[in-house]
Amino acid sequence: MTLKPLSRNLFAVSSRAPLLLSPEIFGELLSYHQVMPSIVDFISLFGPQSQPSNLNFSGFNAQPIATKPLDGKAVGGLGRSGKQYQLCYNLKCVNLKTSHATDFTFDEWSVRQAVVHHQFDVTGGDTLWLVVKGGKDLELQRRFKDMMGSKAPSECRSFGTREESFRSSLHAHLMYCLWAREDWRGILSAVWGRAVYVTVLKEYTPQDIQELQIWEEAASQAITAIEGNINVISALLEFYEGVVTDKNFTVEGDCVGEVASFAAQIKAINVQFVMEVKRTQALVKSVSDRRELVIQHLQSQSAIRMEKVSHRMEREQTMMLIITIVTLVYLPATFVSTFSSTDIIKYQGAENPGGSYSETAMMRWLQVTIPLTFLTGLGAWFGRKALRRGWEQENETPYMSSYLPHKSQGWLDRIQQSFVPPRPLLPCNKS
Repeated sequence: MTLKPLSRNLFAVSSRAPLLLSPEIFGELLSYHQVMPSIVDFISLFGPQSQPSNLNFSGFNAQPIATKPLDGKAVGGLGRSGKQYQLCYNLKCVNLKTSHATDFTFDEWSVRQAVVHHQFDVTGGDTLWLVVKGGKDLELQRRFKDMMGSKAPSECRSFGTREESFRSSLHAHLMYCLWAREDWRGILSAVWGRAVYVTVLKEYTPQDIQELQIWEEAASQAITAIEGNINVISALLEFYEGVVTDKNFTVEGDCVGEVASFAAQIKAINVQFVMEVKRTQALVKSVSDRRELVIQHLQSQSAIRMEKVSHRMEREQTMMLIITIVTLVYLPATFVSTFSSTDIIKYQGAENPGGSYSETAMMRWLQVTIPLTFLTGLGAWFGRKALRRGWEQENETPYMSSYLPHKSQGWLDRIQQSFVPPRPLLPCNKS
């Protein structure tokens, strides 16, 4: 008697690591069990990659029951009649990678996926499961063994008849769908917690925007993964509803009732998935709104800093104006004093080296300094008034004429006009 394995489980250290078997052995395994070629598309999801880039892929492939077995499909020695159906699909779940000691919002989550291949011989009732999943925990293998163990319900581990084998296969599919439903609430709670943690800060940095963008993308990927699970599970249900009505499906018993019970549980899982999608969509919108709020806060903080800089520059300009005025006041006196100290003008002779007060020198100094100071201030006032008049005339000039070069303009005037702020194209009515 040939012992036929009920299931084969292939595992890797992680979803980005190679499978723990050689390509030759893997090819022989698929050929021996007559696995449909489309499984290669699902197996290619695993393998070396810097980042998990295949999380958006979801698929479901199936081969219906053949009316007439193809050549080579029927192998009597292995209990294969050739009248079988097989299907392959992948599901995604989230696992907790690292747990924070005090704050769950700092927990690190990862999306894991598993590939499930199933065959069922409608004549002999033989079943085969081929499961591929990354990770060292062997979680799906343990769950499958527990479902087939002695402590499991009899309807999950009975293979005496074709009806019992068919019922057990439905329970196995249900187990994988329940696995895909788990822990989505945890990753969504972590995303929401991190978004709240970032946005309650008083001072924001560009790194906060980047972090919110990362969490928004994580929530969007969760939506894609959950919607992929919904489509795969719906396709699985549709396939089995079609199998029990197929004329080539010759399994006795109440298989229609078993599929109806299976459909009720699958629909309940899909309802929870739909609710998670809606919750995640609201979460993405909330995180996006909070990111926009942080951007606005950063812009307001930048405006406040610019206002402070403007006030500081205004104070500095005031100080420079004071220094300029004081310099203008003392400039003529300094010039006269410096000029009087040269050899051009002398009021002391060599016979009086100790020096003495000269009223004539003092009068000459005042006679020159006071008028020169007055003329300097008057010139500065007229110069400021002329500049202001020029600015006012320039602001009243029409838009196009201020930018058209004139032959009478010099190079300095053209350069100054290039810095004139833009004005509206339409003339303003000052009435």
